[in-house]
Amino acid sequence: MDGELFLDVEKTRYKEDGAGGLEKTGEPPSRAQWRCGVEVELSLKSPERYFKQFWDLASRVYNSVDDRQHYHMILFFYSTTTIHDRLAGHLRSNRYEFGKCAFGLVRLDEFLEKKGDAMAERFIGTDSIQIPMSEMSRIKVILR
Repeated sequence: MDGELFLDVEKTRYKEDGAGGLEKTGEPPSRAQWRCGVEVELSLKSPERYFKQFWDLASRVYNSVDDRQHYHMILFFYSTTTIHDRLAGHLRSNRYEFGKCAFGLVRLDEFLEKKGDAMAERFIGTDSIQIPMSEMSRIKVILR
């Protein structure tokens, strides 16, 4: 990885309501410190290189043998739409075992200009949403 940091995360618990929506459980939000990896992707790589990069990343993020999560979040800063599309494709592919790691993809120039107002795409599993960077440390936990 190009770097790492520790992120203070606020987790709010939700449950499904009768209408298919979500409502807070009423429990106060919990806080945790997550180890977060940082990757800076400035140049496009070959498809084989991305496959190897994600395969190696999966082994560093999560150990399925002992169910140990080494990193809870990885932030990718990218320079072009094409690089974003390659990264997002691998995250959506379901080829890799990342455990419960969340991923953020944010355009580097936008982050440097707008900081917390820069938009990021956050992946949890193969699902993604667009959120401002200032929201990356807020996680909704859905109880089933």
